[in-house]
Amino acid sequence: MGRLLYQLLLLVTALISIPGVVMASAVASALPEGTPPDLASNWVGFTCIGLFVVAYGLVMAEEITHLRKSKPVLLAAGIIWGLI
Repeated sequence: MGRLLYQLLLLVTALISIPGVVMASAVASALPEGTPPDLASNWVGFTCIGLFVVAYGLVMAEEITHLRKSKPVLLAAGIIWGLI
């Protein structure tokens, strides 16, 4: 039973990680080596700034929303990381 569970976990991990590797290589090959993406003129950069502002606003409104400060910040950071 333990070996079957291990093999299933290994298979699921491999299937989940393969699309990320493929997409990362496609993005990396679109830019010359060592060149960071230009986020100042791309929708991704503006979206990231907007997410940061919303998360910061939720942190400032902690008393009203009764959310911990870490929840909106971690959610925004994860989305920003995924976008970039």
